[in-house]
Amino acid sequence: VTVGDKVSQGFYVPTEVTGQVVYLGKPTYRAYKGETAMGPTAVLDVAGIFIVLTAKPILTVTPDPYEAVGLDPRRCKMVVAKSGTQFREQFEPFARRIILANTPGPCSSDFPSLPFQRLERPMYPWDDWDWQP
Repeated sequence: VTVGDKVSQGFYVPTEVTGQVVYLGKPTYRAYKGETAMGPTAVLDVAGIFIVLTAKPILTVTPDPYEAVGLDPRRCKMVVAKSGTQFREQFEPFARRIILANTPGPCSSDFPSLPFQRLERPMYPWDDWDWQP
């Protein structure tokens, strides 16, 4: 199956993976005190790496989306939480280590890498200027 480049097209290269389907369903999870539907969802086991494929974009700021599909992030060697900082409260208590990665895409912290078409100049961080009044 081809994964990636579905929601934020043009930022990623779709990747072909082969694996075993270990979950199919329409799970829900709690996000910020509200029930959130993940839509049709599959979990693939690709050489021991579990990939959660959802029809809808989801927040992975808590273990809940993983648990909704039968995965326990506390037992994993590595978990990817697509979140800048909000994940810390829920993941730090059991994480041995946290590695922050600035990945490409529309939510990148590397603002100059984003394809803005019309910026009023000067604009930080694209331009450097004297900040003194």
